[in-house]
Amino acid sequence: MRLSVGKAPFWLRGLEIIAGIVSIIVSFYVVARPTVALLTIAIFFAVALLLLGIARVARGVGAKSMSSWSRVVSVIVGLIALAVALVTVVFPLLGDLTVAFMFAFGLLFTGVGSITGGQALGKAVPSWLRYATIAIGVLGIIVACSVLIFPVLALATLVLLLGVNFFLFGIELILLGAIGRTP
Repeated sequence: MRLSVGKAPFWLRGLEIIAGIVSIIVSFYVVARPTVALLTIAIFFAVALLLLGIARVARGVGAKSMSSWSRVVSVIVGLIALAVALVTVVFPLLGDLTVAFMFAFGLLFTGVGSITGGQALGKAVPSWLRYATIAIGVLGIIVACSVLIFPVLALATLVLLLGVNFFLFGIELILLGAIGRTP
C-alpha cells in the first residue's frame, strides 16, 4: 500500500521548523545544564507518584466493594507513594537515582526473561533467533548491573541521550518543514 503525499500547508511547515529549532536549542540546554534535565525528571516522577498515591488512598477509602484487606493495602501503598513523592521533591537526586534503579531492575528482570525465554524456545524457532534472544538478555543484564554499580554515570548517560534525542528530533522537524510534504 502506497501513501499519497501532498503539500503541507504553510503554517504547518513554519510550525515544524520553529519546533525543530526549539528542540535543537533544548538539546544544547539539556547537555549544558544536566541538573535542570535531572530536576525535570525528578519532578515528573514526583507528580506521577503523587497522583498514584492519591488514587490508591482514595480507592482504599472509597471502594466499599473491596475486601477490608485490599482496602488497607491500597491505603498503605498510596501513603508510601505519597511519602516517596515528598522525598523526591525535597531530594530530587534521590528521585533520579530511584528512577535509575527502577530502570536497572526492569532491565535485569527483562534480561533474565529473555534468557529463559530464548532457552525455552528450543527448536521452535531458528537457532539464530534463539541465540539473539539470549544475547539481548545478557546485554540487558550487563546494562542493568552497570546502572546499579554506577548510577550517576547512568544519569549522565540519560541526560546525554536526551540531548541527542532532542537534537535529532529537531533536525527531523526542520527537514520535514523545509520539504513541506505530508502523508
